[in-house]
Amino acid sequence: MKEDILGIYRKLQQHLDKMPVGYPATESEIEIKILKHLFTPEEAEISLTLGFYPEKVKKLHRKLKSYSLEEL
Repeated sequence: MKEDILGIYRKLQQHLDKMPVGYPATESEIEIKILKHLFTPEEAEISLTLGFYPEKVKKLHRKLKSYSLEEL
């Protein structure tokens, strides 16, 4: 489970690094520590579906079937 959680944060780092400002990986992995401080694992998973432009919650719900519309 701990490796799965680390994987979610690494995926989020890679996702954010594709954005215009970027969020590169470092040798110290401080970027992962920051993400863990800012996001719960659930929030990180949801954030992986977000793009640069705002989307309606209903559209996000179609991508994230594991969360109810109310949870999102």
